[in-house]
Amino acid sequence: MNDNLETGSLEVNIEEIIQEIRREIREKGYKETDLSFSDIPMPAVQQPPAFSPEHMEEDLQNILDHLNANHLHDIMLPFQSSNPAASVIKKMIQKMVRFLFYPVLAQQNTVNSNVVNALNILAAKAETENGSEQVIAELQERVKTLEAEVARLKSQEVRK
Repeated sequence: MNDNLETGSLEVNIEEIIQEIRREIREKGYKETDLSFSDIPMPAVQQPPAFSPEHMEEDLQNILDHLNANHLHDIMLPFQSSNPAASVIKKMIQKMVRFLFYPVLAQQNTVNSNVVNALNILAAKAETENGSEQVIAELQERVKTLEAEVARLKSQEVRK
């Protein structure tokens, strides 16, 4: 069986990496019982902010704020463990699989950025249109007031 994995111009010798991990574990005196996958913290899935038609503008702003703050993701997640052996192994695994996941994550970050930018543009356009509608309504009210004033002045002039 071939333990070399070739990706483009990058060649990874899996057996060599595994031997390096085993050597580090022996040197540091860790036991196999010190390692457990249950030590790996799994981040909680964040639920998007709730949406209600009564608070549409506020909800939209909350969702946009959430997206703007959370649309980019880093492949190098921080590992926190009280077990040094687990930390070493996690970091080694992360380094080994980075070349596989980084291109996909970079593409996903690009898509996320474009979607968030498009949503920000649409929200700004909707806000501008809402502002325009308000100005139009105010101008229509002003026209009605002025028409009433003109009609009143005409009726005064006819009486004279």
